[in-house]
Amino acid sequence: MRKGDIVITVFVLTLILPLFLVSHGPFAGLVSAEKVFVIETDTDAIRIESGVDQQVTVMGANGPAVIEVSGHRARIVESLCPHEAWHQGWISRPGEIKACLPNRVILKIEGSDNGLNLDGVTH
Repeated sequence: MRKGDIVITVFVLTLILPLFLVSHGPFAGLVSAEKVFVIETDTDAIRIESGVDQQVTVMGANGPAVIEVSGHRARIVESLCPHEAWHQGWISRPGEIKACLPNRVILKIEGSDNGLNLDGVTH
């Protein structure tokens, strides 16, 4: 590589890396405002504003489920699911959903992401 190639490569990486980290890195989903975490069971629906750290225990069809909300993200910590499919990590963007279907517990995020994290726009 010549000196000019190295300069161009460093310049391009300097532009691309911050964009990637904001959209896919550890800060993804933290920029959004007006998010509400919704926990639904057969008999109840609980709404938790984003930014509130807490653990909530709800009764599902087969027993208790523990939901953790930490800042602007949430996850199902425990639930009586045979395959534990809910062990897939955190959700942090409006429209994302985690569910333990056998226990009939659904965790989802409602709200606006102010146009951020869009896959595409059609006019």
